[in-house]
Amino acid sequence: MRGKKLQQRSCASQYAEFSEFVKQHSSPTRLAILKGDFNTLGDKAQLDDQNSAYHLLTGKLREAQAESKFSDLWIDHGKGPGGTSEQVIEDGGRRIDYIFLLNPAPAGSFKLETQKISVNRFLDPKVIALSDHSAVEATLGIPKRLLKKEGRAAFGLQRKTAEHLQRC
Repeated sequence: MRGKKLQQRSCASQYAEFSEFVKQHSSPTRLAILKGDFNTLGDKAQLDDQNSAYHLLTGKLREAQAESKFSDLWIDHGKGPGGTSEQVIEDGGRRIDYIFLLNPAPAGSFKLETQKISVNRFLDPKVIALSDHSAVEATLGIPKRLLKKEGRAAFGLQRKTAEHLQRC
C-alpha cells in the first residue's frame, strides 16, 4: 500500500509539471495534440475509478486549458480496449499510450475532427515486434464546413499544404 501511495504522489507531481508545460506552451485559441507513452493505465477499471492515475492525468490536462475542448481520442472514437503494452496479446495488453486533442473553444477557431484511430502493433515475423509498445495512430482532418465557410486563407494555410490535408 505504501508503494502505491508513493507512486501516486510521483505521478501527481509529473502530471502537474506536464500540465504546467501545456499551459505555458499552448493557448485556448489554438489546438494542441498531446501524444505518447504516458505509462498511465487507461483500461476500463481506471476509467471507472475517479481516483485513478488516468483521471488525475486527464484532469490536469483539462485544467491546463480549461477553455479548450479536451478529448482522449481513443475513448471518444476508438473501438475495443486499445491496449498498447503487449503486441502479441490479442487485445494489445494494457492501454498506456495516448493521443489527446485540445481543440480551441472560440467559435470559428481552427479545429480538427477525428476520422480514424487505431492501434498498430508493428508485428514482424523475424523479430516479433518492432517496439516494446504498439503505436496509437489517428487520422485528423479539417471539417469541410470550416473549409467552405471560412476558406483556406482564414486558417493561415498555404495552398499546397491545404491540398495535402485530408478533409472530413
